[in-house]
Amino acid sequence: MIGRDYSEIRGQWPAIKKALEKKEVLLTGRVDLVQGGAALIYREPVLIDGKLWGLLSTVIDLASFQKAAFRETRNDRFEFAIRTENRESSTDSAEQDGGPLYGNQELFADPTSVILVANMPNDKWIYAVRSKDQPHSLTYWVIRGAGWLLSALLAFGIFVVLRQRITLARLAGFDSLTDLPNRRLFDDRLEQAIRRQSRQKTQVAVVFIDINDFKPINDRYGHKIGDRVLHALAVRIYAEVRGGDTVARWAGDEFAIIVEDAEIALIDHLIKRLHQRVEAPMDIEGIPLRISASIGVAFYPSEADNSADLLELADQRMYENKNSKPIPEGES
Repeated sequence: MIGRDYSEIRGQWPAIKKALEKKEVLLTGRVDLVQGGAALIYREPVLIDGKLWGLLSTVIDLASFQKAAFRETRNDRFEFAIRTENRESSTDSAEQDGGPLYGNQELFADPTSVILVANMPNDKWIYAVRSKDQPHSLTYWVIRGAGWLLSALLAFGIFVVLRQRITLARLAGFDSLTDLPNRRLFDDRLEQAIRRQSRQKTQVAVVFIDINDFKPINDRYGHKIGDRVLHALAVRIYAEVRGGDTVARWAGDEFAIIVEDAEIALIDHLIKRLHQRVEAPMDIEGIPLRISASIGVAFYPSEADNSADLLELADQRMYENKNSKPIPEGES
């Protein structure tokens, strides 16, 4: 929810705070939403380089989930009900205390119901299953089997939904070929770095790297080899930066680096190492190759006072470097 301070939402804040502090996955529900309706909410802290970047929240509409999940469980032999209970219940949070999730809650008070418990992230899901026929010993075991099957199906359904959401979230921020942050995530991290600089009074450097003569490699050996080269270069570049710096695939055969606490001597040394590492011989599926690179760098705030001008200056210097020397062959 954009623009809303979650700490002001008394019913949800304790669970959000717990997810952030413990850096662990939480599934909570039933949750009455501020905008109306009820939902299950899956929250996963997003850690980048070991640091908390944000919180990924997946809201699963409860009515739609119930319709899809329980459609096949309706029959003439059994009744089902589910309620949730937090394993660490708190009187501060209606969300954490859980509550009715599905079905006739009176089943939990019926001594003929079979009660099953399944542990979920943060919550316990408690199932009550009751036979509509006259109960006997065989029915008891049939009910238990049906209950466990229901539990497994629901858990699998939630897993699939969340797995798809996590995959989509990663695709939105990372390049699928190199596994590096993409341009969108790079821009976000640059803005964060600039905000930190304004508090700490340090320099932020952006380094652009363009791979020279990359197109002939694609033309001669095909895109499969070209992709392998880009992946190998991404690994080499990433190995040369500090843990807190960001390496991203900017576009095509271009990479970009954000360096915080950037001193001129540090950047000069980094550029030297990058040239050495990128231009070292490589062998891709038996094909010997030599790559060269053009590099440009710019500093904030000494050379640019905003991110757009910083990126433009670094890009300009990269092309100046590219045009100032002959481009070596893309192969040996």
